[in-house]
Amino acid sequence: MGLRVAFYFSNLKRETRFLSEAKGSYFKMTTKEQFLSEHNRLSPLNLQATMALLSRFRIDKASLFKNDDWSIDKLRRPFISWLTSLPSGEKEKIKKEKI
Repeated sequence: MGLRVAFYFSNLKRETRFLSEAKGSYFKMTTKEQFLSEHNRLSPLNLQATMALLSRFRIDKASLFKNDDWSIDKLRRPFISWLTSLPSGEKEKIKKEKI
């Protein structure tokens, strides 16, 4: 019986460690600044973002946000879609706004 319990706890410990490592990489909160940095690193110049654009995106697409998390995996594609759908005059106007 003791060996069986030890084996169970050994597996449980390994699974817990795996889950905590996975949680650290997949469920880490991303700030708006981190999103901006990562998005701009991955994007060509015509798709570069500013804090003002991100703020307007959050207002326009509030249903995508459950909290303050700016997950690059969840929000980057909708952001690019939203950004490319803006008329160029509107995009420039938003970029010049104060946040």
